[in-house]
Amino acid sequence: LLVETPIQKNKSSFIFSTRSTYSDWILDRLEDAETLNREANFYDLMGGLHFLGKNNSTTEIFGYYSKDKFNLAGTNAYRYENVGSSVSYNRPLSGSWNLKTSGVFSQYTNYQSNEVRADRAFDHEFQVRSEEVKINISGYPWVGHKIGFGGNAILHHLNQGTLNPFGAESILLPVDFGMETGLEYALHVSDEISLTDQLNFYGGLRYSFFNYLGPNNVYVYIPDNPYEKENVIDTLSYNSGKTIKNYSGPEIRIAFNYSLSNDFSIKWSYNRMRQYLFMLSNTTSISPTDRWKLTDPFITPPVSDQVSLGLYKNLFNSSVETSMEVYYKKGRNIIEYKDGVDLTFAPDVETLVLQGDQNAWGMELFIRKNSGRLNGWLSYTY
Repeated sequence: LLVETPIQKNKSSFIFSTRSTYSDWILDRLEDAETLNREANFYDLMGGLHFLGKNNSTTEIFGYYSKDKFNLAGTNAYRYENVGSSVSYNRPLSGSWNLKTSGVFSQYTNYQSNEVRADRAFDHEFQVRSEEVKINISGYPWVGHKIGFGGNAILHHLNQGTLNPFGAESILLPVDFGMETGLEYALHVSDEISLTDQLNFYGGLRYSFFNYLGPNNVYVYIPDNPYEKENVIDTLSYNSGKTIKNYSGPEIRIAFNYSLSNDFSIKWSYNRMRQYLFMLSNTTSISPTDRWKLTDPFITPPVSDQVSLGLYKNLFNSSVETSMEVYYKKGRNIIEYKDGVDLTFAPDVETLVLQGDQNAWGMELFIRKNSGRLNGWLSYTY
């Protein structure tokens, strides 16, 4: 269901939508014994307000909520919830400049219970929350140039929750996975230049920072030894807001677009990225479960460099589009698991993972027919 309507003509409008599944209605009509105690449903809600102000300024308010849950034959139950909201303000400045600011909130909650073995049954809930402020200014100060600059700051909150015994027969003890807080912020500047009628250049520099913050307790391990429980020699406690570890570094974007003709172009690009928040997926259980993690004193930010080259050609008066792209990606400090580890019951991630280098390359072939009685696309990726 979707409803969209003006509030005040040419001044403001409103939109609302909702979705839901009828999967439970179907499951209730199945007679297979394997589907007893089964459940699977989903719904979401979305709403937005749009206001047109003075001097062609606009304000947008957006909200979203979703919930999924399913049970697997009474042995595993899962529940996921997402909450998101944002407020954006956009207005022209003097000359050819434009200002856009926004505040963003998001929250993800994951719950699971596992009753595959009654003596090891458990349930666990964790939450990932972030608040972000962004500002960007763009404009055309000179002919053939589009300049952009700005910054953003994100405050991450990870409540890893407590794994608790589930049911009267479970012999497990509670495991507290703790909480994490981190502040990620960055400044950026970019320029898109028309060097000639055929050649465009884009260059961007983003410098990012990350502070791993308290409150938290951090183990001290014997120097030059593996991060293992038996190598812990001390524990350091940090108060709320206290900086535990800092990371920073540049992120570069470079791209060239050369048009050989109206229907044939070549594109080349390079970019570097740093990652301060990542997901650990535990595939040892019946259904994979995920944990989120911030970089910390033991896990350094993964960094990747990627180069790509693409050829783009239109055929038959642009009724058919074709392209071929190749890329090479080199990663450093990539997260990988130690052999045989199980994330389910271990709170100290640094004892479970290793970091190393990773190389990847690939190619994609693409063709799309846009017009005529038959149209569609086909893609092959290696």
